Amino acid sequence: MAAGIIVAVISALNTMELLSYDKYRDAAGLLSEHPLLSQLFTFYLAIIWIYFFVFFWTQAGQTLGMRAWKLHIRNAKNGNPITVTQALIRLSTSLFGLANLTILFNSQKQPCHDIWSKTKIVVLNDNSV
Repeated sequence: MAAGIIVAVISALNTMELLSYDKYRDAAGLLSEHPLLSQLFTFYLAIIWIYFFVFFWTQAGQTLGMRAWKLHIRNAKNGNPITVTQALIRLSTSLFGLANLTILFNSQKQPCHDIWSKTKIVVLNDNSV
């Protein structure tokens, strides 16, 4: 959806003749092949991706996928919602989910990104909030 917004804006600007695709076929071509715009677009998508996880982990304690699996992320010390700093540490050390494999190799049975960010994943039962 975040990419669709940018493509729609660029298409609208092209229609209003405020922006030209030049040698590119369409908005997607412009965003993927133009040297500067492709880097800016990638940076924009990375920021949206980071914001998604940080927002949902700090505000609701779970993403939509975690809700489906009845998982909730909490501060390991006191069970409170995690902070932005904890969310950023957890996200930057998760290795796109591969860090979960470290559960197999440590005695705490926690992935390394939960240990480093001082967070824990709790499995909710039907009576949990």
